[in-house]
Amino acid sequence: MTPDESGKAFKEAFDYLDEAIRLESQNNRIAVHPYTTLFKGVANYLQQSSTLSPKQNETLKAHISNAQQLFRYDRQLLEAASKLNELIQPQL
Repeated sequence: MTPDESGKAFKEAFDYLDEAIRLESQNNRIAVHPYTTLFKGVANYLQQSSTLSPKQNETLKAHISNAQQLFRYDRQLLEAASKLNELIQPQL
């Protein structure tokens, strides 16, 4: 997969997961799975020396904040969110 194809695939996955999280919230259902998938996927993407757009960065920070409030009991999710926060800080 070329870097351009990888970037397009990442954007598509990011957008679908963002939409899934928003739809769950609108329907008063909250699931940890879209957050976990988003956080781990973004971490992998960033570790490959890729970068987020400013809009993706802003969206991701909002999802991290929400997840930390909603899933305080989920140690694995909180660790993934913390790791991701460390990865995105240099991009600010």
